[in-house]
Amino acid sequence: MRRRVMECVPNFSEGRDTAAVFDIAQATQTEDVRLLDVHLDADHNRSVLTLVGEPDALVGAVFAAIERAVALLDLGEHRGVHPRIGVADVVPFIPVAGVSREACVLAARTLGQRVGAELDVPVFLYEWAATRSEFRNLADVRRLYERARVSGLPLMPDYGPADAHPRGGAVAIGARAPLVALNCFLGEPDLEAARRIAARTRENGGGPVGVKALGLPLHGASRVQVSMNITRTDQAPPHVAVERVREIAGAEGSALAESELVGLLPLDSVLHAAAHALGLPSLDTRQVLELAAGEWEGGLELDGFLDELASNASTPGGGAASALVGALGAALGSMVCNLTVGRTKYAAVEPQMRDALQETERLRGRLRELMEADEQAYSALMAQYKLPRDTPEQKEHRAAAVESALRHAADVPLETANTCAEVLRWLEPVAQEANANVISDAGAGALLSEAAARSALLNVRVNASLMKDRAAATDYLVALDNTDAEATALTQRIIAVVHERMGG
Repeated sequence: MRRRVMECVPNFSEGRDTAAVFDIAQATQTEDVRLLDVHLDADHNRSVLTLVGEPDALVGAVFAAIERAVALLDLGEHRGVHPRIGVADVVPFIPVAGVSREACVLAARTLGQRVGAELDVPVFLYEWAATRSEFRNLADVRRLYERARVSGLPLMPDYGPADAHPRGGAVAIGARAPLVALNCFLGEPDLEAARRIAARTRENGGGPVGVKALGLPLHGASRVQVSMNITRTDQAPPHVAVERVREIAGAEGSALAESELVGLLPLDSVLHAAAHALGLPSLDTRQVLELAAGEWEGGLELDGFLDELASNASTPGGGAASALVGALGAALGSMVCNLTVGRTKYAAVEPQMRDALQETERLRGRLRELMEADEQAYSALMAQYKLPRDTPEQKEHRAAAVESALRHAADVPLETANTCAEVLRWLEPVAQEANANVISDAGAGALLSEAAARSALLNVRVNASLMKDRAAATDYLVALDNTDAEATALTQRIIAVVHERMGG
């Protein structure tokens, strides 16, 4: 049976409080939904999650994220350059594989009904899911919402109350085709030039089909950008839109300094851009080594990770490597259990081995997720360090944002270490009772788990050392020492049992 995969890209009105964003992201985590990316933008004060999964599971995960955002965030306190109508501002569903446009519309309306009824947040349906022509375009939804809010008129949403939620505002939920979100930064901080360039870049200004663009100020007007959504990548690949910005900027006496991708990029867009840059008539997946070799099936995934780890890139780093090693330790535990279950000689301990197998597999999955979470946490921390500090207000904001990001950057490796300690707790009875023929593998799993825990704790220590809140830093150090001691003690006991069962 063909797998059904749908994408959802919820945008939340918070990009500075890293802990809050990752708390919202964590709410989406279920067995049937995968979080592919978390993008934070401090200037826009906005975060974008990229999720994929089976439609019903995806709807449930996104509802949990919106529920968490409404509890954590307050639109009245929000300051940022990007237009928004709510703490969960816009939530589009997109078909990926085995799902139709109609399935995405159903997902949007199902989610909209729940949000309106259970969270008391007004919901406007847009794009494919729109029930009214005036709300088909997202920009029109924002404009009509603002007009009603300022005039005091009823909002007339598709679901939920006629008044904005006191903290959550409203939300636009829709279904659409894939799009690419790109920000082009200009070399000169001329906001009016950025707005003129944006006006001529978007489709209704003579630009490529399906391009929407805004000129926005950043860093207190010290930098400007042309922020684009490219909705028809089949007719206007992203590199065409970027070239349009470059050309018009040059005519304005400015230049394109660099671009930023928000979220993920479809493979076709990458291939079109590469073919253009190389002067090729076309380029397809059969001409890309890793894709032709079947990387999407995992064949070269580990090689790719190791290549990235060995490169001069800052991520992945020690935290992701620690989580990988921890996952290997858990996998060895699972292997020992699998080689014990079903053996007549070990029938008496089969129930315990089945329990251990279930838990080591669960922990292996979580450690695999923590590999990506660690990379995302580090990237988020680096983004906060780049915030401006030209004025006292900017310095204060930057310091608070960095402190929040440091805590999250410590939380992830601490969870990695604690998860490895939990693997060790399950490996202890496995080492005592499992198939003696593979008992050395239980020992290897324990040693790997201990190494993963202790190396992850180094990341906790370094982030705690940078925290200005020394009381919070002390709490991390106490937790660190407790986990370190437990992992060491468990491993020593397991290895002693392994040596005894191996005959000394």
